[in-house]
Amino acid sequence: MPRFSSEGIEIKRIPWSSAAWWFILLVSVNYLFTVSWSGNNWKRIVDSDGQGYYAYLPAVFVQHDLQYKFGEEMLCKYRGICGTNLGRAWCNRVDSFYVNKYYAGVAVALAPFYLPAYGLSDWLDYDHDGYSLLYQCSVSVGALFYLMLGLCCLRRLMKRFEIREAAQAIVLLTLFFGTNLFYYTLNESSMSHVFSFGFICAFLLTAHRMIETCTAKRMLLFSFLFAMIILIRPVNGLIILALPFLAGSWENMKTLFPGLWKNKTALMFSVLVFCAVLFIQLLLYYFQCGKWFVYSYTNEKLVFAEPHFFDILFSWRKGLFIYTPVLLVMLGGLFTLRREPFRAASFLLFFLVLTYVLSCWWMWFYGGSYGMRAFIEFFPLFAILLGLLLQKLRDHKRVYFSMLTVFILLPLIYINLVQTWQSYKAILPYDKITKEKYWHVFLETGKQFEFIYPPDGHVWFKSPVNTVVKEYANDFETKDKWIFSQSVVAGQQSASGKHAVRLDKKFHNSPALSDTLRRLLPDSLIPGTCVRVKLKAWMDENDNDAQIIIQQFTPNGNTYGWTTSFLVHITDKEKTWVPLSLDAPLFVPQTPGDIFSVYIMKQDNSLLYIDDMEVEFLK
Repeated sequence: MPRFSSEGIEIKRIPWSSAAWWFILLVSVNYLFTVSWSGNNWKRIVDSDGQGYYAYLPAVFVQHDLQYKFGEEMLCKYRGICGTNLGRAWCNRVDSFYVNKYYAGVAVALAPFYLPAYGLSDWLDYDHDGYSLLYQCSVSVGALFYLMLGLCCLRRLMKRFEIREAAQAIVLLTLFFGTNLFYYTLNESSMSHVFSFGFICAFLLTAHRMIETCTAKRMLLFSFLFAMIILIRPVNGLIILALPFLAGSWENMKTLFPGLWKNKTALMFSVLVFCAVLFIQLLLYYFQCGKWFVYSYTNEKLVFAEPHFFDILFSWRKGLFIYTPVLLVMLGGLFTLRREPFRAASFLLFFLVLTYVLSCWWMWFYGGSYGMRAFIEFFPLFAILLGLLLQKLRDHKRVYFSMLTVFILLPLIYINLVQTWQSYKAILPYDKITKEKYWHVFLETGKQFEFIYPPDGHVWFKSPVNTVVKEYANDFETKDKWIFSQSVVAGQQSASGKHAVRLDKKFHNSPALSDTLRRLLPDSLIPGTCVRVKLKAWMDENDNDAQIIIQQFTPNGNTYGWTTSFLVHITDKEKTWVPLSLDAPLFVPQTPGDIFSVYIMKQDNSLLYIDDMEVEFLK
């Protein structure tokens, strides 16, 4: 920033690490406004496991219901998922009561951001139900706060390791843009990982200071941070095993314990703070089911006899080093610790114990996710290793090795950013990824690759009935059928007759069967009816974005029925005529004038021919 003096304006240089910190903040804020909060995307901020982590806040402050009966209503209201009994999917039954299986730490961490949303929602005329716009956006703001807090603490910790500014900046940028920390901060903000990350970074900084000088203030802060880490996710308590790595030697570790015992009053209050924070969870258990302690995960547990050590690190399904390869470069920092064997051995022992414990979870792949998310909160330790590596290369004036390291990091960061987008757009499956699936969509971002690999395979809707009660066919030989399009051409490609639909860089939509449902089908036949679209397609290349679209909407344009499938999801055959079909349920009309429409849409410049379309109503 400019600084005025008697000699004019003096420009004060911004530290590299500070510039990196601000750059990450600006990118994140821009992403929130342009992606996470755009349109109706904000309705998905509280999602997946995050529904359980967050639910304590509306249950206590708005709904006054720790049996979470409101869950079904909110899921229907904001996500359109109704009548599924998924409103309490994150709860388990204890006796006759529902208990939230997730721990309360995220809700406690979010409270300072939730309460302003609570106060402003009424004033700004938003629904005061705990899930409207301001409430859900407060989760994103909270997640971003703990990210930036964590990065700030990590900067200070790296300074204590005597890592220079430029190296710190590279570490911060690599950590955020090169790992799934980006994804779980901005795309799935309600998950626990970024909150754990923030508290663990603060904990590591406090612990390093306390090893140096054990004061009462540091003891109290250490106790509070460690309790919050456990309250968010108990397995995160393993971070205590990283203290020897921070200390760097057994002599430094030994100085910690006398300092703790020297100030017995501070130690006593530290224990009280630790217990008080954890008591929040016990109190919530009591109010939910009348018991002070329950194991809320019931049958979900660690199975120490069945570790998946290799799978959790190297499998195509969720391997840590497969989906976050920058960590392999970070581990290169261990080679800089050849003269600090205690610190190197401490890190390796910590990493082995951590990996073993995490791999023993009954669902070692941790459900639907991008990459191996269970390690995210422990990335600060890897970041320190990267900082040490970059610093060592600079100290030894190995410029070429420093440049080589950065050039290796850049493509790995690019791969992570692409895969982050792929996960957000469902190009990269959230589970059951194989080597073949991974490489088929590697670095692909086209719309035609979205949802190409559902985790359970191509399980399309299939009509339970097959009796055709009404049929509309179009061989495109005449212009008086359906809503005509100039895409109908003659004498080029056709499956039958002389005409077919040609979709290319000029024409993007086929003729459409589009009319009111009442004209297409008698009212008496609508309940329980399904639709089957059949056609023949000829594709010049199998990476086009052509879709079959089955749509129902009201006269004012409000769509309530939408089924679509990319043609390339059904077949990958090129330059030959292929018969395709798609089934869909027929929704009950909302108004007498509701419209039903079927057509093919393609937005890219590839060449596609369509012929012999049929729309069958099955009863």
